[in-house]
Amino acid sequence: MGIKVSSKIENFQNNSFSSSYYKSLDFGASSIVGYSIHEMVDIAFKYNYGLIDTDKRDYSTNNNRVVNFSVLYSLK
Repeated sequence: MGIKVSSKIENFQNNSFSSSYYKSLDFGASSIVGYSIHEMVDIAFKYNYGLIDTDKRDYSTNNNRVVNFSVLYSLK
């Protein structure tokens, strides 16, 4: 579940969009794959797929998708 903090988009194909076009709440599915390279170093790949159409307009749809790659280093 995600909550909108901001959705102002400027200068996208010479257009600007305000947050009034988008819903404040999103719900999605996530998958995570990680691997421990060393006892102090891990890597992780995350993918989030939004299941809710977050666009309030009838003629458009918007589903959020997020790809995340992380390198974790443990201080021991």
